Parts: sequence; structure tokens; C-alpha cells
Amino acid sequence: MKSQKEDIICTIKILSKSMNGYGTIYDCKIIDVIKGELPDKTISMTILESSFKKYKFLDEKPPSTIYYITFLKNNEKEPYPVMPIDGFVDSNGTSWVISEMKIE
Repeated sequence: MKSQKEDIICTIKILSKSMNGYGTIYDCKIIDVIKGELPDKTISMTILESSFKKYKFLDEKPPSTIYYITFLKNNEKEPYPVMPIDGFVDSNGTSWVISEMKIE
């Protein structure tokens, strides 16, 4: 079920990155949840290969950078822990897509 009314705003730090068939996976530590609810302490955030601006934004910064990101709720009950979206799937199986990224 889609709902663009729910969102999460949090600060994250990238711990590592890897690649899969459709993009880059960033393993991130949740520093703080500013709005919404996110019980996860870490997330695997995907940036699709076609999202060059987002990828470049994340990769041009030093490893110590703290990012301020807004995620919009996408779908519930996702079948996989990593989906082909610019965003992540939480531990409850809900996917969240990136709405805004900036440096804190």
C-alpha cells in the first residue's frame, strides 16, 4: 500500500558501500531520527545506477560526513531486504524512497 503522507527524517553516516546489479548499496548508521519512527540502528540504502546526481552527491563527500535525509513511505511488505529504489527497506519490510538529501 502506497502512502506519501508518512515520512522519516534522519541523519545518517555511511559506513561502507558495495554494488549490485542495479546500483550502489550504502550501509549506513542512523545517527538520529528527527521525524517519524525508525527502530533500525543501521540501514542498507540503495542508489540506483540511473540516479547519478544522488550517487555523486554521496561519493564526493569525506567519510565523516553526516547526511540529513528525508524518506517518503513507498510500500509495505516488500519481498526482499534490498529493492531497486533510491532508498531502503526497514526491518519491518517497509520501503522508503529518498525525497531530499543534504549535509547537516
